Amino acid sequence: MTNPAVTACTADAWTKVATNVTSVSAYPLKTTATFWWTYRDTGDPVPSGDSEFKRVTPDGITIQTASAIDLYLYARSNDGSTTENVRVDVGLDVTYLIDG
Repeated sequence: MTNPAVTACTADAWTKVATNVTSVSAYPLKTTATFWWTYRDTGDPVPSGDSEFKRVTPDGITIQTASAIDLYLYARSNDGSTTENVRVDVGLDVTYLIDG
């Protein structure tokens, strides 16, 4: 995976933005979109619409886990766009810790 990477998230759908990682950050590149995030153990199924999720702040998120995960983002466009971009960095400092 390119590090950092700019990833296009499809509006109104879960998009896998990182796979098999233990430390990852994601930053929205557009302030007119709203993002939510969730994760799955690497290799587990894609989240469904009723998955547990948390909102991504305008400053982004950074998470770290003990075991490898896949990070998913859900983008809600507020201006009619069909995709929304995020910057994804792998292996950076921790600001949100997930017990795992």
